[in-house]
Amino acid sequence: MSSLDYLESHAFKVIEKIIGYRIYTLLRNIYVEMYVLNGIEKQSKKPLKVWYAGNANSIIYLSNILFMDSPDRTFLGNCFFWNISKKIEKYNRKVDLLLIKNDILFSDYFRKKGFTIIPEWVNFVLDVSDSIQKIQNRFHKSAKDDLRKLKKYDYSYEISKNKRKKDFFYYNMFLPYIKKVDTTSTVSILYYYKIKSLLRRCIILFVKDKDKYIAGGAIHINKCNNKIAYLTCMGILNGDKKYVEKSATTALLYYHIRWAKENDIEVLDFGHARPFLNDGLFRYKSKWGMIVRKSDQEFDCFAVKIKNHKEIFNSFIENNPVIFIEKSTLKVCIIEK
Repeated sequence: MSSLDYLESHAFKVIEKIIGYRIYTLLRNIYVEMYVLNGIEKQSKKPLKVWYAGNANSIIYLSNILFMDSPDRTFLGNCFFWNISKKIEKYNRKVDLLLIKNDILFSDYFRKKGFTIIPEWVNFVLDVSDSIQKIQNRFHKSAKDDLRKLKKYDYSYEISKNKRKKDFFYYNMFLPYIKKVDTTSTVSILYYYKIKSLLRRCIILFVKDKDKYIAGGAIHINKCNNKIAYLTCMGILNGDKKYVEKSATTALLYYHIRWAKENDIEVLDFGHARPFLNDGLFRYKSKWGMIVRKSDQEFDCFAVKIKNHKEIFNSFIENNPVIFIEKSTLKVCIIEK
C-alpha cells in the first residue's frame, strides 16, 4: 500500500469512527468546484453550455450522458456552499443549463429556486417474503429466460465467514470486477475502504463451478431488523467476462434469493443504480421485479435548471427518461416522442 493510500485509508477510519459517514457526506459538499462545460448535446446535436458546481469526479459521468464527445472544460475556481446563490446569479444568463451537485438535505432550497432535483443514485429492493414461485412470477420475461439459461450450468453456492476467503473475494473478485465496470473512474478511493471496512461484518456468498469460486457477493444483515439483508457488493473472478456470459451474475442473484428464503429474510437490498431508466444496471435490476426507492445510504443529488434551448432538454428526456424527487417522493420524467 502506498503512503497516499495509507493516509486515505486512515482518514476514512477516523471519519467513520469520530463523525460518522453521514456527517462526512454532508461536509464534503460544503466546498465545491465550479466549471463551465462546452460541447455538442448528444441527442439534438446542438451546442450546449453548462455551468456545473460540485466535485470533479461527477463530470465524466455527466459528460457521458449529456455530450457527444468530451466537452471543453473551464475551471472557474472553488466556492463555499453558502455563496452558491451569488455564483448562480452571475452565470444565470450566460449558460444553457445550471447543474449543481449537492446533498439531499439542501434539495428544498434549490427546488424553491426553480431547480429540478435528480438523485445521483436510487435504491433497489426485492420483497422475498413470498414463496420462490411467487417471487419468480414477478420476474420479467428476460429474467425468466436468464434463469432457463442458468439451468444448463451445474453451479452451486457456498456461504463463508472465513477472513482468508473474504480477502480472496475482495482482491480476486470485487476489485477486478469494479475496475472493469467503472471505466470512467468515478468511484472514489474512499468507497473501496468503506467496502473493506464493511466486509469485516459481512458473510460471502460464493457461486461455485464444481470446486472453483467464479463469483461472489458480500451480504450484510441489518443489525436492527434481521429480516433485512444487503448485497453490499459483488465480484466476478478476475473480472473475467466469460463468467458473466456463463450466467455467473444470474446465479449470484438467484442464490441470494435462495439463501434469503433459507434464512427467513424478507427483504433483500440489492444496492443502487443511476436514476435513468435506460441505464443498463437500472434495467437489469428492474427485470427481476425489484422496487425502486430513495436511498437511505447515498445522499448526493443534482439540482438542474434549464435556462435556454428547452428543446434540447426535451430531446434529451425523450431518449433518457429519468427519476426525480418531488416533495420526498420519487417520480419519473418522461416525454413521449
